[in-house]
Amino acid sequence: MDKIFGGIIEFENDEELEDFLKNIDDVNSFKVIEAAIEYAYMRGIFTQSETYVIYKSMKKLNNKFNN
Repeated sequence: MDKIFGGIIEFENDEELEDFLKNIDDVNSFKVIEAAIEYAYMRGIFTQSETYVIYKSMKKLNNKFNN
């Protein structure tokens, strides 16, 4: 079993991952992106400022989708 972003997504093979991505909805897309950002931040890939900019950008997009 493979997993990415610290285990937020687990899949048996590439086909299963592709199937998941083909059918992912907007809510779960945002959840995956949030988890990926948190995973990267915790490993020092993004600075706190970079993480904040991404968060604010996602929040703006999320508000647009919800209106």
